[in-house]
This record gives sequence, C-alpha cells and structure tokens, in this order.
Amino acid sequence: ILPDHRWLFMHRADLVEQAISVHVARPSGVWHVLSGEDAPEKPAVAYDFLAILARLHQLMGAQFNWELYFRTRGIHP
Repeated sequence: ILPDHRWLFMHRADLVEQAISVHVARPSGVWHVLSGEDAPEKPAVAYDFLAILARLHQLMGAQFNWELYFRTRGIHP
C-alpha cells in the first residue's frame, strides 16, 4: 500500500519512570503538567508498588512485541 514508507520506533528509555507517569496520569486524568508560575499543582496519587510493577510489565511486553515484530520482518526502524 505504501511502498516507500519508513518505520519510526519511539520509546522511552526509562520504562520505570514511564510506568510511574502512567500510574499517576490514568486516575488523575493529568497527562501533561506545565512548568513555571502558571502551572497547576501536580496530582496526588497514592503510591502502589504492585500497580506500578504491573504497568512496567505491560510496557516491557509492548516494547518487546514491537521489537520482535520489526526483527522478524527485517524492518530497521
């Protein structure tokens, strides 16, 4: 369909920080916080080791699956 397309594989290097970010963003609905004087307060979300660990495993699985997809098809994103 797209003969000259290119793949771009974007991922966050620190999956632990990403898992924590998602853990905070999902229940609070705050996905982005501006810095500076007009920035709203960061949302208060309870620390939950098991929830963060589960999110980390989910992110690791997703990244592994994409890497496997690319590798098995000879794609170099």
